[in-house]
Amino acid sequence: MSHKKNIKKIWWACFYLVLSSSLLIAQNASATRILILTTSETASDAIAIQQNCINEFRNAGTTEATVEEDALNGATMTLDDFTSPAGVPYDIVVTCIVYNQVTPANVAIIDEAIRTRRAQAFFFFDEQHTSPSLFDSIRNAKTNWTLAREGDVGEGASQHLNTASPYSSSFTTLNPYGGNSYRPISGVPVNNALYLPPGVSIPPAGPTTSAATVLVPTSESYLDAGGAAKGACLFYNTDTSGFDSVRYAGNASKIATAFIAATKSGGSCNIPSGISKAFSPASLNPGGTSTLTITITNNIAPTPITGVNVTDNLPDPLQISTGAITNSCGGTLTGNPGDTRIRLTGGTFSGSTCTISVPVLWPATAVGIAACGTTVTNVITPNIDFTTDDGQVNDRATTDLACAPIGPIAVTKIVDNPTVGTGGLLSYTIIVGNNGTLPVSNVVVNDSPPANALDNVAWICAGTGVACPNSGDTGDINETIPSLPGGARVIYTLTGTVRSDAPANFTNTVSVDPNNAICASGNPKPCTASASVPLAPEISVTQTSDTTSAVMPGDNISYVITVAATNNAAATNTIVHNPTPAGIDSGTWTCAGTCGTPSTGSIPLDDTIPILAWGNSATYTVTAKVAASPPSTITNIASVMPGDGGVCLGGVAPPCNSNPVTTQIVFSPSALPSSASVPIPAWALLAMVAMLLGAGITFRQRKR
Repeated sequence: MSHKKNIKKIWWACFYLVLSSSLLIAQNASATRILILTTSETASDAIAIQQNCINEFRNAGTTEATVEEDALNGATMTLDDFTSPAGVPYDIVVTCIVYNQVTPANVAIIDEAIRTRRAQAFFFFDEQHTSPSLFDSIRNAKTNWTLAREGDVGEGASQHLNTASPYSSSFTTLNPYGGNSYRPISGVPVNNALYLPPGVSIPPAGPTTSAATVLVPTSESYLDAGGAAKGACLFYNTDTSGFDSVRYAGNASKIATAFIAATKSGGSCNIPSGISKAFSPASLNPGGTSTLTITITNNIAPTPITGVNVTDNLPDPLQISTGAITNSCGGTLTGNPGDTRIRLTGGTFSGSTCTISVPVLWPATAVGIAACGTTVTNVITPNIDFTTDDGQVNDRATTDLACAPIGPIAVTKIVDNPTVGTGGLLSYTIIVGNNGTLPVSNVVVNDSPPANALDNVAWICAGTGVACPNSGDTGDINETIPSLPGGARVIYTLTGTVRSDAPANFTNTVSVDPNNAICASGNPKPCTASASVPLAPEISVTQTSDTTSAVMPGDNISYVITVAATNNAAATNTIVHNPTPAGIDSGTWTCAGTCGTPSTGSIPLDDTIPILAWGNSATYTVTAKVAASPPSTITNIASVMPGDGGVCLGGVAPPCNSNPVTTQIVFSPSALPSSASVPIPAWALLAMVAMLLGAGITFRQRKR
């Protein structure tokens, strides 16, 4: 063929590779491979007719079409041209011929393709009867017919369907077939006259009639010496004006629909055999078995269908199960438990149907459980996976099998008191539930809290719809639930004391192995749930005073306040406040260590520490003057408000208050402690005696 044609083949090969991946897995799609051939035409009406013919079959639903324009009167074709770019024979060949004839060499090639059934059906839209033409293919296919070309039928002469023909059922939606001027064929057997010209009655009178469209079903095409049909289904339509600008508006979409339907099982082409399949039940659980039934039909019964070959490759993760495999199609059937392929070779049957039944397992393996929750499609592709000696309908046989997962198993985990500091009691609630309706066996629950964060770990368990294996224990959770019924739940409460050196943030994860079930999260098993605990910053505040004795109005009192971080969590914007107590007139404060800005000021003390982390502290020294008329006692308390949800030492909720410091007030010197009551040391008494003696000696000397 021409170089142009080879380029087209390459283009369509690429197109097929993209399209075929989706078509092959379509659940109900039945892709029909169509080859469209045209003659080269120059007249504008002929070009328009051919384009409508191409579009009609190229856009016919789920079809894939290859168009070879100008091929019929171009370079010589070969039988290889009747194989699609995917390497599979075409289902249908359509010709659109207007004014120009097919070259004799190509007539011979097409005739050989019909005789050897290189496609299931050939649809000829052709007004050229002059020999050699495709009209000769009818004569060759049915040598016992005597056909002749009649004169023209006038303008606007539509064709009406011969509803009396047993082959008319596929064409009821295309009645009448809008036509124009054409030349009917005489001598057509009444059953093979598909469309009739005006004036011909239904049913036609006599054994033969005049026909505008002739049909040779597969069962009658190119009978061999033994009477077996070997050729393709053949239609010859004497009018291409059904695609012209006037008539096509009424015929659009109906032509391709009717002609393609003729090639389906039970259609007008009477293609000998078809195949279908089904799973029962259509849904199961991991470890469950469904019966796959493959049904092969015999459309020419009681004539037997011979050479039946079927290969069914089960989709993952399916495999043949144990149990009885039955086959009424004859031949040799192979397939054993654990295999993923069923194969029949050399089958023969004469009844209207035969069946193959195979038990199929959805395994409860890791792969099977992971695939559960989806639907798999089992496909047999005729002409590849299904062939017979007598030909077969090339509709894909498909059936779906769904896996309803056991479970799914849902796991949740929450922290009951997320704000906790060093030494505080942390509590988790862990819920493991079966969201399905079927029980799940041997569900393993494991929770190992981080050892660097928690001490004194313990847990208790309560069940809803199921008993816990154990009511509680110390340490990690490591439990196996023998059976978790549908809708049942087990609830664990796990507690631990936060270590003083616990990290600032730690995560605890519960892990559940659902055995033969799936996780409600949709993730692969194990099913997990985590809870992170940001350790609450913990702050301590203490206070001392170097003024330990009673003071008088106007004296000074000194306080030392220390604020420190006591765990690994840093607090931001920690507020330190020391209000001026009653009885204090004025004062100042200074800060050393991790302080705010500025680090000194007048009372009352108000300071904000930007960041207070582990090991940091701030020391405030407050010097306060007692008022002129104070109360009898002055009590000072400092308070701290940790940032970032912090807590006070020991996990106490803020504000964090220091220990109180109380100072006694006296109002006169007499109230101060007496000097007479002060013991005089011995050395002081000796000194006083010496002084007195010295004074006496001096006095005597002056007197003389």
